[in-house]
Amino acid sequence: MVESESQQIPQDGATVDLSEHGARIVAEAPLTPGQTLSLFQADDPERALRCRVVWTGDVGSDGHDQTGLEFLDSRSENTEN
Repeated sequence: MVESESQQIPQDGATVDLSEHGARIVAEAPLTPGQTLSLFQADDPERALRCRVVWTGDVGSDGHDQTGLEFLDSRSENTEN
């Protein structure tokens, strides 16, 4: 689940790729580069990853619904306990 910090409206999404520093997601809501948001894992909705939108797919391209995120907090900080 993706929750924009500016709107506080939860939106469904799915992770396409995941790395130590970021993720590529498919989200229902349109996102904008520079926007910050919280990314929640389905198996642990109490723990969120703060992220910044780095890029969005071009309209009409195969990746038009995909978004690249950069983690603002270390994933290890969010996965401890």
